[in-house]
Amino acid sequence: MWQKRGRPAPYDRNVFVELVTACRRNGTGKLLHAVDETGRAAALAMFVHDGDTGYFLLGAVDPDRGPAGVDLLLIWRGIRFLQGRTKAIEFGDPIGRFFATGEAPGPSAHAKKGNGSGPLDATR
Repeated sequence: MWQKRGRPAPYDRNVFVELVTACRRNGTGKLLHAVDETGRAAALAMFVHDGDTGYFLLGAVDPDRGPAGVDLLLIWRGIRFLQGRTKAIEFGDPIGRFFATGEAPGPSAHAKKGNGSGPLDATR
């Protein structure tokens, strides 16, 4: 997805593979992905947790593949994955950058878990 835009991936591939492997081994994270009708990657989202807090670690979307909003669906599925495993979810910089467009990350938001009726607590 980044190569298509002529940019290097914002992470070291070997470190990313080690992280995914460790999360699978320890049960402390999930790499979610969506594919298009040909089986090629359309979007991904990586979530990790330490038992107390969940973190949106990395996300990417290829706007030429998959339906609009597929990236948001993966984020929603990541939130659902973290339910019951964490007390809070952190989407803020430097942990939760979304690299779909290469834009600077927006303000951080720390979402306290509950019934969804409360406001987000902006941390920056």
